[in-house]
Amino acid sequence: MSIRLKRTAYGLGAAGIALLAFALGARWAAAVRPAPGAAQARYAVVKATANLAPGQPVAAAQLQPVQQAAAVPGAIGTTTAAVGRLPARPIPAGSVLTEADFSTPGFSEMLHADERAVALAIDEVKAVGNRLQPGDRVDVYLSLRRDDQEILQSEAVALLPDVRVLAFGSRSVGSKEAQPLPAGGDNADKARSAVLAVPAGRVADLVLAQQSGQLTLALRAPGAQGTAATGRSVADLTGKPGRQVIAHAAPPAAPQVATAAARTTSPQPASEPRDSAVEVLRGKGSQ
Repeated sequence: MSIRLKRTAYGLGAAGIALLAFALGARWAAAVRPAPGAAQARYAVVKATANLAPGQPVAAAQLQPVQQAAAVPGAIGTTTAAVGRLPARPIPAGSVLTEADFSTPGFSEMLHADERAVALAIDEVKAVGNRLQPGDRVDVYLSLRRDDQEILQSEAVALLPDVRVLAFGSRSVGSKEAQPLPAGGDNADKARSAVLAVPAGRVADLVLAQQSGQLTLALRAPGAQGTAATGRSVADLTGKPGRQVIAHAAPPAAPQVATAAARTTSPQPASEPRDSAVEVLRGKGSQ
């Protein structure tokens, strides 16, 4: 074979290899390229349009919602979720806002001017089976129990209607954990206190009620209007006068058992009268 034929063969081989490599590359590119009809995923984020100072509430005019291809861990997705919050550190303009940029709001930031935060001791039964969550609205009921002959005076009254729950157990409004506490399980999992936003003029009533009776929190439906009846007593529930209910509910009298002190003793014969006298004892040295 001449040199010219060898060069031609080598050239054809190199061209074949190049065509094969090109075909394989095109096939791989087609496999990884997204389909024309499939939309690329976009993520909703919020960017600051101005420098945000720490401790100053964020205004809506300082925010801009943006759709971007890259996801940002912990990013805030709506301007509503960022308006009014307090930055924990300086945030430069153009930054994507995240939960880490803001501090958890304190109770003072959640209260209106005419409200006060009051903590109540509760248990599983009095707090809707530990199903309350921060941000819920509840009605507060006070039950006053009487004993013995005054049991008919036991009553329950609607003390405070439509009150906001600021905190329940270790969770508060604005905290990251949003799942309700389990109804069962260990005692450590059960909330022991609840913090309510109470009208300033009713704080004393709530404090006295907590010391005088038992408080129960009734969960309200979102947007519920109106309040329940002011109060009910045991006599109202039975529909009977007090004496009739007491007679009906009172257990039969227990038979009286004669005691030794109450037994009648046989008369004792009268003793003979004795002359009253005074006996004087004198010492040996007396004259």
